[in-house]
Parts: sequence; C-alpha cells; structure tokens
Amino acid sequence: MYRKKPIKPETFVTAWQTSDSVDEFCERTGMKKNSAVVRACSYRKKGINLKKMPRKGGGRNPLNVKLLNQLISASTEEVIEEQESPAVFSWPKIPPC
Repeated sequence: MYRKKPIKPETFVTAWQTSDSVDEFCERTGMKKNSAVVRACSYRKKGINLKKMPRKGGGRNPLNVKLLNQLISASTEEVIEEQESPAVFSWPKIPPC
C-alpha cells in the first residue's frame, strides 16, 4: 500500500468551496470523508472561512427536544423531592417513545 500525495491547502480550499457536498469533495480529491471533515473543521478553527456543507437527512437519530427537556424537568423535580424526603433512590419514569 502506498501513501497518497498530500493535498495542498490551496487545493483543499478550492475543492471544498466548489463542491456541493462532502461526498462530492471526497470523490474529487480522493480523501476519506472523516479526514476531509476534520481538516475543514481545523481550518475553520484557524480562521479560514470555509463553507459548511449540508447534512443528509438530519442525522440518524434526530433529537426530540421537547421529550428531553421533560426528562430534565422530571429528574430535577425528583431530586428536589428526594432532598426533602428520605434518601430513597428511584429512576425517573421515562415515557414510551
């Protein structure tokens, strides 16, 4: 197995900015997806204004914000109740999905 020739920053930025997705960028450059995303993130942290690529379909498990906030409220209320009552631990009741 041979090592691929590194992509110069100028080539990376040009290819990134002219691609419509990370997959397209990877096809054009031959980079692995994870390496491309990490490098883009690193460049952004250094102040390079790379565009953000669109994500596919909102992720594998979109967050149910309302449900998660209800869990936080319920567990906070239970902690307050436990502090006022004897120290008996019980898991919060999680509503079915």
